[in-house]
Amino acid sequence: MLISLKKTRSTLSALALSAMFSFPALFLQVLSPHPLSLFAPAQAAEAKKEKPARKFDLDYAWFARELKRFVRDGEIDYSSWQKDQSGLNRFLKNLAELKSSEYETFSREERLAFWLNAYNALMIKSVLDHYPISGKLAHYPADSFRQIPGDWEAQKFIVMGKEITLYDIEHEKIRRDLPDARTHFAVVCASRSCAEIVARPYKAQTIDEDLDNAAKRFINDDENLLLDVEGRRFKVSKIFSWFTLDFAGKSGALNKFPPPSDQEIIAGYIMPFLTDENRKKLVLLFKNLPEVQFDYMPYDWSLNDAKTAKTNAK
Repeated sequence: MLISLKKTRSTLSALALSAMFSFPALFLQVLSPHPLSLFAPAQAAEAKKEKPARKFDLDYAWFARELKRFVRDGEIDYSSWQKDQSGLNRFLKNLAELKSSEYETFSREERLAFWLNAYNALMIKSVLDHYPISGKLAHYPADSFRQIPGDWEAQKFIVMGKEITLYDIEHEKIRRDLPDARTHFAVVCASRSCAEIVARPYKAQTIDEDLDNAAKRFINDDENLLLDVEGRRFKVSKIFSWFTLDFAGKSGALNKFPPPSDQEIIAGYIMPFLTDENRKKLVLLFKNLPEVQFDYMPYDWSLNDAKTAKTNAK
């Protein structure tokens, strides 16, 4: 502002200057029907600067089309998808060819949507490359993603021209660089106890609402939450056990002394996402603490395969 004023100082009286600093908006409006004309040289030049052209499709049209074709009520029709991967491969090619310089222009919301979609698409690709899965590891179901050699940490994909693993995406690109505990309900690790996949990609414009909905859907699922008031039992998904500290900040548990228990951290976090009925139950349970039995639900590593959805129904 001061630089622009110097340019016009010779044409302004001392009285006008005083009025301008006392009532800047009124002064500019009286001075000209186009108030910003005073600052035209600097601001007009700035406005003319074109933003870098973006080639990457932030609407994820190819991935959206494939999800709509092959996702069925939170399960994936891997059998049909394996026969026609052209659309998925087109999207993965876009991930691989994205320039890091263009990625640097993405907003936080755009980056978060990008990595969530990248993770889910690459997880699907990993399964399709090994489908049908029939492993021999005794501690996982035969069709589990965990039966794939290397699962998260060894399989490498290309994103922005560089090799990356599913582990890198989840724990570095998302949890470290773009921390938001709600993403635990959006990354889909191809298992039935993981988050359910939705039939559309994540987008920056709706990412906050979508993550809230993902959290509500996951947390209130009977397979992920048990609030037994009469039996004084409180159980949650094992995801809360693996990533308890990720949920601590939003639970209001940080900087408390003595440090809160895991059940207090988790209860504080899930409270805003609960249905009215479940919220009432949780409040009643906490009135009986420390007598409530707290534990984690069994985790089902079975593949989220639409073909076996009925036979593997919980």
